[in-house]
Amino acid sequence: MRKIGFLSLITVLVFSTFLITETAVSQTESEDPDSRLLSLVKHDVFSVSGLLQAYGRFSFEDNNFNGGRTFQAGNARLTFSGNLDQDFDYQFQFNFAREPNLLDAYIGYNYSERFRIRAGAQKPIISAEFIPNPGLTDFISRARLVGTYFKPREIGVSFYGDIDQFYYNVGMYNGTGVTTNVDNRFFYTTRLAYNMELQGDDNLRIGGNFAFGESFGTTSGTTNIQLAGNRYIYGADVRYENDTWIFAAEVLAGDLEVTNYIAGPEEQIISYYITGGYKLNEQTQILARWDHLGFQERDRRNNQFILGFTHYATDLISFKINLISQFDEVADNQMGLSTSLQFQF
Repeated sequence: MRKIGFLSLITVLVFSTFLITETAVSQTESEDPDSRLLSLVKHDVFSVSGLLQAYGRFSFEDNNFNGGRTFQAGNARLTFSGNLDQDFDYQFQFNFAREPNLLDAYIGYNYSERFRIRAGAQKPIISAEFIPNPGLTDFISRARLVGTYFKPREIGVSFYGDIDQFYYNVGMYNGTGVTTNVDNRFFYTTRLAYNMELQGDDNLRIGGNFAFGESFGTTSGTTNIQLAGNRYIYGADVRYENDTWIFAAEVLAGDLEVTNYIAGPEEQIISYYITGGYKLNEQTQILARWDHLGFQERDRRNNQFILGFTHYATDLISFKINLISQFDEVADNQMGLSTSLQFQF
């Protein structure tokens, strides 16, 4: 019954979108299909965004590396957002890839460009790799540091804004994902970034990240590491991009107090990636990434090298292919191939 009611709500929201924009249809008949769709669903007070991704994953060995050998519905997301009176805004985001799953659910207040507030379920902004939505990432999968230290969504409040070329974001969350607080302690995050527009289309961004909290009864990110005390996460990132080249790098480290951990009561994690890319033209680019993930107390480290190819067939349709090689100090090396076909509006 709960799932039926949830789907009914989504149906009403989607129907309302087209009902609101009925009068716009005749004005857009001369436009191309992509522009016509965007003009129907994008409005200031009520806007709908969507992301549909179909994955194909293949491990060169008959094992579970890279997801094994399978096809997947990677994402089937709908986002409803809008701006309201008195400088308030809102956003709901759901993923239907496996079952109805709430991602974002927040209300925001925009006092000015320099000071904004967001309360509810939202991304914890403590990594440059995590900021883009999954339809705008350089590779099919994010760098592994994203899922190691923090949950993909947290419930809490964040304060953020732009001051000249600086961006800041400060958050206070439950620290347990999209659930109520289980230990009456909070998880605090901070990000500061500097954006510099160079000559022409050149853009340089430098950022720093720091997070801390005392956590019990939850895990570190999507790992099975049980937290039992303080955790500190810190790192920095840089990204340079113009109409031809892409360069990005980020390092993130964590000091965690843990429980039920054979290696000891603490763990230190160090991870980083280095990305380089070349844009063949406006629609096509090739990329390469070196991705390192290491657990110091477990004495387990490995590296991945990823080659990527991305092509935008239209403004809304794109195709990606990634070749992944993993080099492990104590296990066999692995190799896999991932592909994605994406529709995003």
